Amino acid sequence: MLYVVKQLNKWHHYLVFVLFLLLGLAFYSVVIQGPFLFDDIALVVQNPSIHSFSYWRDWFHTFSYQGYQSATLFRPFVMFVYTFLYHFFGEEVFWYHLTNILFHIASTFLVYEIFLILGVRRLLSLVGALFFLLHPVQAESVAYIAGLSDVISGFFVFCAVYAFMRMTMMKKGMVLAVLSFFAVVLALLTKESGLVSFLLILLYTSLYWRRCKPQYIFIIRFLVFLFAIVFFYLLFRFYFFPSESYLGGLSRLHDQYDESLLVRLITFVSVLWDYMKLMFYPIGLHFVRQFEFYTHVFQLRFVFGIVSIVLLFYLLVIRFWKNMCIFSPYVFGLGWFFLSLAPVSGIFPINSIYAERWLYIPITGVIFVLMNLFQKVKYRVFRCVVVVICALLLIFNSVLLVKRNFEWAHPLDFFENELVYNNNSALIYNQLALVYIQRGELNKAEEYLKIGASLKQDVTQLYFNLALLLEQKGDFYFAIDNLRIALKLHPDFMVGYRLLYQIFLKMGLSVNAGQVSAYMQRVENNEIPSSEEIDKLFEK
Repeated sequence: MLYVVKQLNKWHHYLVFVLFLLLGLAFYSVVIQGPFLFDDIALVVQNPSIHSFSYWRDWFHTFSYQGYQSATLFRPFVMFVYTFLYHFFGEEVFWYHLTNILFHIASTFLVYEIFLILGVRRLLSLVGALFFLLHPVQAESVAYIAGLSDVISGFFVFCAVYAFMRMTMMKKGMVLAVLSFFAVVLALLTKESGLVSFLLILLYTSLYWRRCKPQYIFIIRFLVFLFAIVFFYLLFRFYFFPSESYLGGLSRLHDQYDESLLVRLITFVSVLWDYMKLMFYPIGLHFVRQFEFYTHVFQLRFVFGIVSIVLLFYLLVIRFWKNMCIFSPYVFGLGWFFLSLAPVSGIFPINSIYAERWLYIPITGVIFVLMNLFQKVKYRVFRCVVVVICALLLIFNSVLLVKRNFEWAHPLDFFENELVYNNNSALIYNQLALVYIQRGELNKAEEYLKIGASLKQDVTQLYFNLALLLEQKGDFYFAIDNLRIALKLHPDFMVGYRLLYQIFLKMGLSVNAGQVSAYMQRVENNEIPSSEEIDKLFEK
């Protein structure tokens, strides 16, 4: 019996990884054949930059989004992964989903190892890692093919932190230092928010500096070197690849939010309530979040956010210095949560107020705090209660995860669920119409496209899709009206010009078709027509 226990202790890391592997594949297998949705189409199907390794230079700046240049991105590593998958597997969604799932499983194992290093007992570390693996909010990053950047970036962040922690525990940790360094670099090359890897390493060093004491000179040099890398990365990213949308090439949506740092910070503090709700009561999950910023501090959600920040400050400044050993885990967990949210906190304008996928890394800090609280339970009866609560929560989360994965795997269910929370989103109506087009229900698709068009939102693809359906029905004039809106929104929308050219030829308007052809040539030469010139194209 003693021999068996020793063998289990020796092999427990491998057994735990196998457990994560089996559970991860089991619970995410629902989505393994889910089709391309939203940005999946732009990043894979319609993105020529990843269709061949010969386009590797394009990985460092732009990608084509549904027919027109959309974003300035610097995410070369994730573009390399997309290119690798497309080169060997084309548009077979199975391999894209499997890649996301395997990275998520690997991240789960790293979370388990990090918890062990930080002093969480083995069973609670396992439970905490399972919460990370099976929490429903993770579905948006794992089940969504375009969420690959979140999953890979998260993996490298965890890898960098884990390697650094192990390095501080060894007298000679050069190999681990190199591993941590490359993990930070790859996190940055995967997504801009990868810079949190450096912030979390700093947090660990400042709170657990006694562990670093035996080789503090080497660690200080390592941190200075990392700081230099991060500094030059940010300089390079924003100087050589500037964009109107600041961090990550994201879209600007409202001038008041974009131009006022105070409004963005008030909004971030206010949505902390929404983040807590997503983590502790993940009911009613949906992808598209309505853009609603906050300008007033006299509201309960803002008070909740301020209290959370004050609590962190209290633990850090007052209680921590009085009893470092007791309060280090709570400061570290809350610090992990807030630092991981820093890139999407509103310091830079971003394309949403909050999102489920932005919790991929931060949720680890909250789980760590909870596991430490459970670890403090002393009496046997209360420990049994904790075990029962954890088991029920894991079952609850697992059921919700399967349900959410089912929605991601079935577009009709997915977009109908979206309409429950966003019935005034033209983007959702457009996506739902595309599903009906694939099912051959063109009248249903036209109905949803017209509802979306009536909202008069800047969704170029919706007007194009509606024009395409109307053109197929022979309703050329209404098709032209919708193409006019689409081209006014995006004068470099090449597929719109091509459809307009075909319509003019079918109508026998060869002169108008010739004008469209000239415009197409200009767009190919990066000479984008003005709004007034677009109007002239539609003059009778």
